[in-house]
Amino acid sequence: MTETHFHINMPHLGQTYSHYTLQKLIRKTNLSCVYTAIDNETHKTVAVKFIYVCDANKSKVDNELQLMKELNSPYIIKPCDTFDYSEFACIVMPYCENGDLSKNPKTSKGISENEARKIFKSILLGLKYLHDQNIWHRDVKMENILLNNRNEAVLTDFGLAIKNPQKQPLTEFVGTVQYAAPE
Repeated sequence: MTETHFHINMPHLGQTYSHYTLQKLIRKTNLSCVYTAIDNETHKTVAVKFIYVCDANKSKVDNELQLMKELNSPYIIKPCDTFDYSEFACIVMPYCENGDLSKNPKTSKGISENEARKIFKSILLGLKYLHDQNIWHRDVKMENILLNNRNEAVLTDFGLAIKNPQKQPLTEFVGTVQYAAPE
Protein backbone atom coordinates (compact mmCIF):
# COMPACT_ATOMS: atom_id res chain seq x y z
CA MET A 1 0.00 0.00 0.00
CA THR A 2 1.58 3.27 -1.09
CA GLU A 3 0.77 6.73 0.11
CA THR A 4 0.90 9.85 -1.98
CA HIS A 5 2.33 12.92 -0.30
CA PHE A 6 1.21 16.38 -1.34
CA HIS A 7 2.27 19.80 -0.18
CA ILE A 8 -1.01 21.26 0.97
CA ASN A 9 -1.65 24.67 2.45
CA MET A 10 -3.83 23.68 5.38
CA PRO A 11 -6.41 26.04 6.88
CA HIS A 12 -5.24 28.31 9.70
CA LEU A 13 -6.36 28.44 13.32
CA GLY A 14 -8.39 31.49 14.20
CA GLN A 15 -9.58 31.93 10.61
CA THR A 16 -13.24 31.68 9.63
CA TYR A 17 -14.31 29.35 6.82
CA SER A 18 -17.94 29.55 5.80
CA HIS A 19 -19.24 30.54 9.27
CA TYR A 20 -16.93 28.31 11.33
CA THR A 21 -13.94 29.77 13.20
CA LEU A 22 -11.18 27.19 13.66
CA GLN A 23 -10.05 26.70 17.26
CA LYS A 24 -7.78 23.67 17.59
CA LEU A 25 -6.26 21.03 15.31
CA ILE A 26 -7.54 17.59 16.37
CA ARG A 27 -5.95 15.35 13.74
CA LYS A 28 -3.94 15.70 10.54
CA THR A 29 -3.43 13.01 7.93
CA ASN A 30 -1.92 13.00 4.47
CA LEU A 31 -4.94 14.51 2.75
CA SER A 32 -7.13 15.84 5.54
CA CYS A 33 -7.22 17.66 8.83
CA VAL A 34 -9.89 17.96 11.49
CA TYR A 35 -10.35 21.00 13.70
CA THR A 36 -12.64 22.05 16.48
CA ALA A 37 -14.45 25.19 15.46
CA ILE A 38 -17.07 27.59 16.72
CA ASP A 39 -20.21 27.78 14.62
CA ASN A 40 -20.66 31.55 14.50
CA GLU A 41 -24.42 31.18 13.95
CA THR A 42 -25.19 28.82 16.86
CA HIS A 43 -22.09 29.51 19.00
CA LYS A 44 -21.66 25.76 19.47
CA THR A 45 -18.42 23.84 19.15
CA VAL A 46 -18.30 21.56 16.10
CA ALA A 47 -15.67 19.51 14.29
CA VAL A 48 -14.72 20.49 10.74
CA LYS A 49 -12.90 18.03 8.49
CA PHE A 50 -11.03 19.58 5.56
CA ILE A 51 -10.32 17.00 2.85
CA TYR A 52 -7.88 17.93 0.10
CA VAL A 53 -9.51 17.14 -3.24
CA CYS A 54 -7.47 16.31 -6.34
CA ASP A 55 -8.07 14.20 -9.44
CA ALA A 56 -6.65 11.12 -7.69
CA ASN A 57 -9.16 11.16 -4.81
CA LYS A 58 -12.18 13.12 -6.07
CA SER A 59 -14.44 10.07 -6.46
CA LYS A 60 -13.50 8.80 -2.97
CA VAL A 61 -14.25 12.19 -1.42
CA ASP A 62 -17.59 12.39 -3.26
CA ASN A 63 -18.37 8.86 -2.04
CA GLU A 64 -17.55 9.75 1.58
CA LEU A 65 -19.78 12.83 1.48
CA GLN A 66 -22.66 10.95 -0.13
CA LEU A 67 -22.48 8.01 2.29
CA MET A 68 -22.35 10.24 5.35
CA LYS A 69 -25.41 12.18 4.20
CA GLU A 70 -27.39 8.94 3.69
CA LEU A 71 -26.60 7.38 7.06
CA ASN A 72 -28.88 7.88 10.04
CA SER A 73 -27.86 6.11 13.24
CA PRO A 74 -26.88 7.36 16.70
CA TYR A 75 -23.71 5.25 16.31
CA ILE A 76 -22.58 6.91 13.07
CA ILE A 77 -21.32 10.50 12.87
CA LYS A 78 -23.83 12.67 11.02
CA PRO A 79 -22.69 15.75 9.09
CA CYS A 80 -24.35 19.02 10.11
CA ASP A 81 -23.15 20.90 7.07
CA THR A 82 -20.80 20.65 4.10
CA PHE A 83 -19.04 23.36 2.11
CA ASP A 84 -16.13 23.79 -0.25
CA TYR A 85 -13.13 25.96 0.45
CA SER A 86 -10.38 26.36 -2.13
CA GLU A 87 -9.15 22.82 -2.93
CA PHE A 88 -10.93 21.31 0.12
CA ALA A 89 -14.25 19.58 0.64
CA CYS A 90 -15.34 20.37 4.19
CA ILE A 91 -17.57 18.29 6.44
CA VAL A 92 -18.98 19.84 9.61
CA MET A 93 -19.88 17.30 12.29
CA PRO A 94 -20.94 17.32 15.93
CA TYR A 95 -17.92 17.64 18.18
CA CYS A 96 -17.44 14.53 20.33
CA GLU A 97 -15.76 16.09 23.35
CA ASN A 98 -14.61 12.72 24.73
CA GLY A 99 -12.30 12.26 21.73
CA ASP A 100 -11.45 9.01 20.02
CA LEU A 101 -10.60 5.70 21.64
CA SER A 102 -6.87 6.17 21.02
CA LYS A 103 -6.64 9.54 22.78
CA ASN A 104 -9.29 9.33 25.48
CA PRO A 105 -7.47 9.47 28.83
CA LYS A 106 -10.22 7.49 30.53
CA THR A 107 -10.02 4.55 28.10
CA SER A 108 -6.21 4.56 28.00
CA LYS A 109 -6.01 4.27 31.82
CA GLY A 110 -8.52 1.44 31.92
CA ILE A 111 -12.27 1.38 32.23
CA SER A 112 -14.74 -0.84 34.02
CA GLU A 113 -16.15 -3.91 32.35
CA ASN A 114 -19.58 -2.24 32.20
CA GLU A 115 -18.16 0.85 30.46
CA ALA A 116 -16.21 -1.35 28.02
CA ARG A 117 -19.36 -3.38 27.31
CA LYS A 118 -21.35 -0.18 26.59
CA ILE A 119 -18.67 1.12 24.21
CA PHE A 120 -18.24 -2.23 22.46
CA LYS A 121 -22.01 -2.66 22.10
CA SER A 122 -22.33 0.75 20.44
CA ILE A 123 -19.47 -0.11 18.04
CA LEU A 124 -21.25 -3.35 17.09
CA LEU A 125 -24.59 -1.55 16.67
CA GLY A 126 -22.92 0.99 14.38
CA LEU A 127 -21.30 -1.78 12.30
CA LYS A 128 -24.57 -3.73 12.16
CA TYR A 129 -26.36 -0.62 10.93
CA LEU A 130 -23.73 -0.13 8.21
CA HIS A 131 -23.87 -3.77 7.14
CA ASP A 132 -27.70 -3.64 7.07
CA GLN A 133 -27.25 -0.75 4.60
CA ASN A 134 -24.74 -2.88 2.62
CA ILE A 135 -21.91 -0.52 3.55
CA TRP A 136 -18.46 -1.73 4.53
CA HIS A 137 -16.44 0.80 6.56
CA ARG A 138 -13.03 -0.84 5.82
CA ASP A 139 -11.05 1.31 8.26
CA VAL A 140 -12.41 0.59 11.73
CA LYS A 141 -9.69 1.52 14.20
CA MET A 142 -9.44 3.34 17.51
CA GLU A 143 -8.86 6.72 15.82
CA ASN A 144 -12.12 6.31 13.86
CA ILE A 145 -14.26 5.58 16.91
CA LEU A 146 -15.32 8.70 18.78
CA LEU A 147 -16.97 8.85 22.19
CA ASN A 148 -20.01 11.10 22.47
CA ASN A 149 -21.12 12.89 25.65
CA ARG A 150 -22.92 9.69 26.80
CA ASN A 151 -19.66 7.75 26.36
CA GLU A 152 -21.14 5.77 23.47
CA ALA A 153 -19.03 4.96 20.44
CA VAL A 154 -19.71 6.80 17.20
CA LEU A 155 -18.07 5.59 13.98
CA THR A 156 -16.46 8.23 11.80
CA ASP A 157 -14.21 8.61 8.73
CA PHE A 158 -15.92 7.01 5.76
CA GLY A 159 -13.13 7.78 3.31
CA LEU A 160 -12.59 4.08 2.52
CA ALA A 161 -16.20 2.93 2.95
CA ILE A 162 -18.04 1.40 0.03
CA LYS A 163 -21.50 0.17 -0.79
CA ASN A 164 -21.53 -3.54 -1.50
CA PRO A 165 -25.18 -4.46 -2.21
CA GLN A 166 -24.23 -7.78 -3.83
CA LYS A 167 -22.12 -8.65 -0.77
CA GLN A 168 -19.30 -9.71 -3.05
CA PRO A 169 -15.96 -10.67 -1.51
CA LEU A 170 -13.65 -7.66 -1.51
CA THR A 171 -10.10 -8.18 -2.75
CA GLU A 172 -8.61 -4.67 -2.68
CA PHE A 173 -6.33 -4.05 0.32
CA VAL A 174 -7.31 -0.81 2.05
CA GLY A 175 -7.17 0.52 5.57
CA THR A 176 -4.42 1.04 8.09
CA VAL A 177 -1.59 -1.48 7.93
CA GLN A 178 -1.13 -1.55 11.71
CA TYR A 179 -4.75 -2.70 12.12
CA ALA A 180 -4.74 -5.28 9.31
CA ALA A 181 -5.19 -8.96 10.10
CA PRO A 182 -1.92 -10.88 9.64
CA GLU A 183 -3.35 -13.27 7.10
